[in-house]
Amino acid sequence: MRGAIAATITAVAVAIGVGTAGAAPVAHSATPCWKAVQNDWYRHGRVVRHYKLACYLTAIKKLPADAATYGGAAQDIRKAYLKEKKRLAALAAKKHKKK
Repeated sequence: MRGAIAATITAVAVAIGVGTAGAAPVAHSATPCWKAVQNDWYRHGRVVRHYKLACYLTAIKKLPADAATYGGAAQDIRKAYLKEKKRLAALAAKKHKKK
């Protein structure tokens, strides 16, 4: 009886392990995207990566008062937002044109 229980537990453990071993890892960022935009600006003095459009706008809204007033972060992030919006529109037009 003990052997059957141990075998069942082992089989379940192996099945769970095999079931998750083949699955692709899910990348969850601990940093919200708006914070990543701000960090990008703080690190480089401009936004160099691509983010979802909402991330740019939220980053501007959540800027500390000193960065928004003296650093020019709001203007730079806004420029990056507009540039990304234009880039995405061009990609969408190109994709639509191929069909």
